[in-house]
Amino acid sequence: MMNSTELLEKALREEWLSIEEGVYLFEHAALPDLMFAANELKKRKKPDGKVTWIIDRNVNTTNVCIANCKFCNFYRIPGHAEDLFNTGCICKKGLKLMNCAGMAVNSFYCREDITPT
Repeated sequence: MMNSTELLEKALREEWLSIEEGVYLFEHAALPDLMFAANELKKRKKPDGKVTWIIDRNVNTTNVCIANCKFCNFYRIPGHAEDLFNTGCICKKGLKLMNCAGMAVNSFYCREDITPT
């Protein structure tokens, strides 16, 4: 039987966790305990205390999607009469990302039969 305390101690010993153990922690460990373990591991890896992050953007080049997420209300299935491909929007989002020193662009499903002009 898995135990959150034992799994967090295992992580703090820098031993690999299995997928099942990670899922167990995600579903059962208290958030403050997870945060504590993560912070302790971070302090070991970055003793100078300096941490960074990456600014990224999800650039939706189209409203055509096959993921069928339950939270998205604007997508259209491939071949739908209202599918869009908006190069102007892509350029604006790219410039906005560059202006804030962003480093990553996440792109999603793109129709192969449409070539941007």
